[in-house]
Amino acid sequence: MTKIIVDTKKLINNCKRVLKATKDYKYKIAVTKGNGYGHDTKIATKAFLKAGFKIFGLARYSECLETYEVVKGMKDITILSLSVVENENIKNCIKYGFIIPITSIEQIESYIQQKTIKNLKVQIALNTGMNRIGFNDKQKLLQAFNMLNKHGAEIVGVFSHVFENDSVELSIKQFDKYEELISIIPNWKKIPMHSIRASWGIANLYRIPKRNWETTCRPGTSLYGVASYEEKSDLLNAVSVVSEVAHINIVKKNGMVGYGGTYTVKDDIEYIATVPCGWGDGIPRDFNTGSVYINDKLCPIVGRISMDSFGVKVPANTKINDKVYVFKDFKHACTFLKNPNDIANVIAVVCNFSSKRVPRIEK
Repeated sequence: MTKIIVDTKKLINNCKRVLKATKDYKYKIAVTKGNGYGHDTKIATKAFLKAGFKIFGLARYSECLETYEVVKGMKDITILSLSVVENENIKNCIKYGFIIPITSIEQIESYIQQKTIKNLKVQIALNTGMNRIGFNDKQKLLQAFNMLNKHGAEIVGVFSHVFENDSVELSIKQFDKYEELISIIPNWKKIPMHSIRASWGIANLYRIPKRNWETTCRPGTSLYGVASYEEKSDLLNAVSVVSEVAHINIVKKNGMVGYGGTYTVKDDIEYIATVPCGWGDGIPRDFNTGSVYINDKLCPIVGRISMDSFGVKVPANTKINDKVYVFKDFKHACTFLKNPNDIANVIAVVCNFSSKRVPRIEK
């Protein structure tokens, strides 16, 4: 059986490192979207609670509900959505106390029309340069602020997001844009949560010093141990994908493997193991250029990855039921990637694994 092993002790270690680095921030939001970045929302949330996080950031209303089931009854825990919530779920957001983002005048008008704005907890999104969501016009921002106040919404935060690339200068311009925009809001300093940094911004505190209005940060990938492997990091990988050898074929020279016969045996005899895990479980099909660990040795994937299995060239002493590390750690994942420092691609390796077909097992 293929399964994902999640080491909660390592997750907690990462949390402690991040919390220490962000001690000057009043509010720290643990981002657990994307099924806890593939680690399982419930497992990650429980670990982060133990580490001391009290605010959780998700990307979907359904994710907020899943987190609510974990923290239900804990009065000091806050749940917020980083993406717009569908109109039909706004009443429940008020009921459960979820914080939602406000990104446009039209969104506010729809809540006013359906009478779901009073007592709604909101964060106002600012577009500081990524052109994804939020306000980039001061007058529209002021209009939004006044409409929210007039109709009884509770404004608890303002947030934006930096580019997260190698251009520190570009990101600094976003901080400046944030300041320019919020200056239009009366008494903006009374709004508790002001947030622009995620993991990249936190890691670059030494290059982009904290500004006095920053009360909040949103660590995500760093909590799961993702870092550039060209740099030393004290963050720990907390997840591995483990399968097993289901079958071994002894294939003679010129024999072909997999769909399309894209791999041809070159030696007189090769041992080809079948691993019961495929793109239906979440392995990208272009991973056929990578390798897996069997008995602590890297073994190359051969042939096309099928929906439910793939082939591996293995040593002659390999046995059925031997453990296969499809994904040993993030550094191993980097061997599959053209750009090993593309953090989004590294974490996507874990997120791609289906939560329905590949169970998460807490270690």
